[in-house]
Amino acid sequence: MISLLAALVLVPHTTLAKGDHWVAERVTRYVNTVEEIDMTDVEKLEWTVLGPSASNLSVEFSKVLVETRIGENHIPPPKGTTPDKQKALFSSSGDDLSEPPKDPVDLILLRLNQGSSATEKWKAKFSFQPVSDGRRMAKFTYDDPDEKVHADGTITFLAAPRVMVKVEITAKNLPLPGGPYRVTAMVKQTVAEPLSFGK
Repeated sequence: MISLLAALVLVPHTTLAKGDHWVAERVTRYVNTVEEIDMTDVEKLEWTVLGPSASNLSVEFSKVLVETRIGENHIPPPKGTTPDKQKALFSSSGDDLSEPPKDPVDLILLRLNQGSSATEKWKAKFSFQPVSDGRRMAKFTYDDPDEKVHADGTITFLAAPRVMVKVEITAKNLPLPGGPYRVTAMVKQTVAEPLSFGK
């Protein structure tokens, strides 16, 4: 199975370069009707290309909670909350080569980027749409039999560099971050525009 983003190797190329920076908002709703869980987290995500690392690029990835919504209540993050900053590794064409993250949504997105592995049990299948205005959309299904997680949705990404700009996912039986329960998670992630890479 080819990766989600490797399907674009024949598209004229713009590559990531030092100083490239993009920002996204992620809205994730967690639902478990049995445990009466219905909450939504809003997070700000940022990527900054720091420079070369061997034959690839070192990227700083940061994520910070903006607010939590429960019913009509909008709850700000605890005082003193700072972005969680991590080092990631990207190819110049936009492939995410990072180690598996702990966050279950981040893990699904990383695996969709990298494509199914012959050495692991999880699988992803894609249905690609034609390139339009330098972008391409893929519908996908994802299954992790070890965690008993199933997800489906759509991803829109740039043709080059291959950066995800819009994601919509419904994931069933996902571990609730910081809690003992399993939930259905509905994720919408959108990158702020305009975008400019490779300058």
